[in-house]
Amino acid sequence: MAQQPAKRRQFKPGVGVPSSQVRFYFDDEDATLVLPLPPRSAAEAATDEHARAEGNAALAPRRAFVPQSLPTLDASESSKTPLWLVPTLRLRVLPGTWRHRAGPRLRLVLMSGGLLVLLLLGLLFSLRSSVPAVVLYQAQSQDYDQSLGGEGLVYPQRQLVLSLPFAGKVDTVLVKVGDSVRTGQAVLRLDPLELSLQLKLAWDELTAAESYLQAVMTSGNSAAVAQARQRYALARSRYETLQARSSSFLSGNCLLAPLSGVVTAVNIVAGQSFSANASLLTISDQSRVVVHAKLPLKALGLIHAGQPAEVFALAGPAPTLRGVVLTIVPRADPQTDTFEVWVVLDNQSGVLLPGMSVFVRIAVKGSMLGLPRLAVLDLDLVPAVFVVQRQRAYLRSVHVIARSSARVFIDVGLHSGDLVVLVGLADLRNGQEVRVVRIEKY
Repeated sequence: MAQQPAKRRQFKPGVGVPSSQVRFYFDDEDATLVLPLPPRSAAEAATDEHARAEGNAALAPRRAFVPQSLPTLDASESSKTPLWLVPTLRLRVLPGTWRHRAGPRLRLVLMSGGLLVLLLLGLLFSLRSSVPAVVLYQAQSQDYDQSLGGEGLVYPQRQLVLSLPFAGKVDTVLVKVGDSVRTGQAVLRLDPLELSLQLKLAWDELTAAESYLQAVMTSGNSAAVAQARQRYALARSRYETLQARSSSFLSGNCLLAPLSGVVTAVNIVAGQSFSANASLLTISDQSRVVVHAKLPLKALGLIHAGQPAEVFALAGPAPTLRGVVLTIVPRADPQTDTFEVWVVLDNQSGVLLPGMSVFVRIAVKGSMLGLPRLAVLDLDLVPAVFVVQRQRAYLRSVHVIARSSARVFIDVGLHSGDLVVLVGLADLRNGQEVRVVRIEKY
């Protein structure tokens, strides 16, 4: 028959030992543990001997003295096995703590202190959370390469409207619109009688003004003399102008072209009379053209005379032509917020015609303080940034001179090394305290 395992006997702890901390177990093993017991008094020994002699089974219990870490044992059990010959004593320590009942005043003090600590921690946390965290960017000089452009119209570089300072009559029109003419080529034939008559009338007027001046000067009237001198000066100027124009623009009775180009307008027909200074026809030189382009005002400080430019027509597969900036018109258009730039270029091939719409693109290169686009507020209207100084953010207006898809270049309002708020702009106020998380550089 199989031998059953030895039984464990559990003893409760003695006085002063917490039940959750100590348990004692006695196992039946060969090894023995000798525990010291206090010496018995003579009276107790006599009582026990008397009880055994009478054969009384119920012995008077005796409580052994052990430390508080050991259990109290009934001395009757010592008759079976002496306490100092008991099997091995194993001590198991279980988790637990001593409990001490505090007084009401102490509990109130502890609770008040805990609440005060929690209140202070909450106040510090709320103050820290109310200060916005920001990421800064240090402004530094950067190179930029930008293309600026705008639409424009083509004009011939040279264009003359032919007229005469006297009235006359056209006998024959020698050209038509679209004809190419050379300098000195006859374009109109005038009636010789009308031309001679105009020259004779101008000479007669000059002669009369001279005679009147001589007659008035002998009279001694200063007002009349001044008036006569003015009349004589006007008559002489008209005659000399008529004679000069006749000698330069007229050959015989024909009107000559003053420049080479293309006839773009004819305003008179054969047999028609004309008045003095009336427009007869127009000749334009289209070998070189000037484009009047409209560029946005934000590009005003980037454009200067002599810059290279590219011009291509908006309609048709015209090739891209290269020119240079001729001049900048110092006048802004308040309706479109643009200014005018003139670009001159060669047009020997005749690809560009006067009045054609084209697009002008000007490449701009330079070096300026650069910022990410996210750091600039209200970029298209009134650009501004937040600059951090002494842990406070201050709003500062800036002027944007150039921009790209990711960066903005500032020429006024910032200095190299300024710390600009990059992340954390939402609900940020001027002069507000901030907490810097990190600083980024280019």
